[in-house]
Amino acid sequence: MTAQMLVQIPLLIGAGCLLAPVVPTRVPARIHAWNQGGVAGLILATLVATFWMLPRSLDASISHPLMAAAKHLSVPLLIGLPFALSWPKMGFVVRGVLLAEVVATFFRLGWLYWVSPIRLCNNYGLDDQRRLGAYMLVLGGGLLAWLGWKLLMGRFDSGAPSPGSLPPATDHWEWTPAELSPEAASAYEDARLRGLCHEGALEAALGAAQRLPIPTASHPPPALSRPAGARVPSASRSGK
Repeated sequence: MTAQMLVQIPLLIGAGCLLAPVVPTRVPARIHAWNQGGVAGLILATLVATFWMLPRSLDASISHPLMAAAKHLSVPLLIGLPFALSWPKMGFVVRGVLLAEVVATFFRLGWLYWVSPIRLCNNYGLDDQRRLGAYMLVLGGGLLAWLGWKLLMGRFDSGAPSPGSLPPATDHWEWTPAELSPEAASAYEDARLRGLCHEGALEAALGAAQRLPIPTASHPPPALSRPAGARVPSASRSGK
């Protein structure tokens, strides 16, 4: 039980995360519309992870070959891969909520496995179950201490998108920092340091560019460079 929950399943999730760099670029481009901020991918990964944390599911993956095959396919493809594709899109708040829930899950399940007087999984002994509970409590405490240290002494990564992680730009919501003027790029970086997500930082950058002084013949305004083929934002959308 300890090996399955703390070794096998994390390794399968890591294998799914390693698949993210080899995913064709057209796939993130197609899912970008419904995975804004990485929330949809996070929900998918959370639901599948919840299923495989149930004692009944752990038992079935040992007793039934089909459930074992389902675990080895679903954990990398429906937990690790969506998480790896969604993590760069998440803002500070979403990441904080996710990490806080991970800590709470370690404490909840760890306490349940540690104090339960009966076996929750028929294929594992009571000693193994209590050992798993103790390990999960230790891991939850260590993760909580690390998060507290990062909040007090360090700074969390605000989730700046890596090159190539965004789909081809089609409107101003999908412009990348490299396509902004120096003033707008500086506003973008400041917004990311304040914890805004990618879309929110771009809005701040565009707002900073629109607040530049009125241009004159001797001082033309720095213009945002629009990618080739990009649509011009409609008046209703840009006025929001």
